[in-house]
Amino acid sequence: MKTRKLFHSQLRFDQLDEIAAMSFLSITLISYILCLQFFHAEAEGVSVDAHSEVKEEKRFMQYGNIEVLEKLPHDPSFFTQGLALFNGSLYEGSGMNGQSKLRKLDMSDPSKPLQEIDLPQEFFGEGITPYKNGLGEDRLIQITWRERTAFVYDPKSFKLLFQVKYHKETSNGQGWGITYDQPRNEFIMSDGTTNIFFWDVGVLDSCETSVASSETKDANETSMCDVVIEAARSIDVKAKLQQQSETPIPVQHLNELEFLPISTIKGHDSPTLLANVWYQQYILEIDIESGEVLKLFNLATICPTMTSENVLNGISISDEGNDILFVTGKLWDSIYKIRIY
Repeated sequence: MKTRKLFHSQLRFDQLDEIAAMSFLSITLISYILCLQFFHAEAEGVSVDAHSEVKEEKRFMQYGNIEVLEKLPHDPSFFTQGLALFNGSLYEGSGMNGQSKLRKLDMSDPSKPLQEIDLPQEFFGEGITPYKNGLGEDRLIQITWRERTAFVYDPKSFKLLFQVKYHKETSNGQGWGITYDQPRNEFIMSDGTTNIFFWDVGVLDSCETSVASSETKDANETSMCDVVIEAARSIDVKAKLQQQSETPIPVQHLNELEFLPISTIKGHDSPTLLANVWYQQYILEIDIESGEVLKLFNLATICPTMTSENVLNGISISDEGNDILFVTGKLWDSIYKIRIY
């Protein structure tokens, strides 16, 4: 079973309403200073780079709101690691060795899968995202936790096309969440740290071409392609709080991701990134250029009583608008359709 150390100095809003959250941040800051050794960020100073422009703006993290539009059923045994709405269908990936799957859900009752593919025993499934290959064909990719292997599917036929063994490590060699920026043709990936990585989707095109032209030994055998993936760039995600005048706080354990073409922030013209944080009950909206946390959405009112595993871990924008999301979590019995603002 996947286990990860929880940093108690991290921002927590799972048991607070929005009014109490502001005063709690002061206590969080003290904990942060006392527990700096637990963060991956270096404790001394802030380097002067492109991110410093954000600091000079004196812009602080905002607090957003949610409105629950609909509550839908969800399989309470499903260890959700990724959620994606694509071409009117909802896809969901799960984790755990021997239990990892990809499902296409029945939109009238999302607790029931219409189709399902099992991952091999040795793989621990993580995030999923649809994307387009170089020919404009629809694809869906599912990454894995420690195996540095991705599975690529045809979402229409729900057929596994090939596996990708990628050799470029993230900061810790792990994969957690993934989403797709179509205008830039980039995958955006998290590894459970403060880091977000941007990969060129085009590197998979030659891989898919070579796989398509090869002959497998068995009709049931899936082709494997080795590829070296170099991150085009990366960002460190940090939150700047009103109680803090200078140094932004690094945000650890970034997990499930969702690309947001239009920001919820008025006047913010560029796309942003939604991310949940492992073991927390909120979603962050992040500037994909600077890594600055722009807004926090507290989902504590819809999260179940937390146990060791049933954490928030599924985010997908809907086809009804940029501000309408589907959200769920590991072992949840519900999927919620919410509006964020």
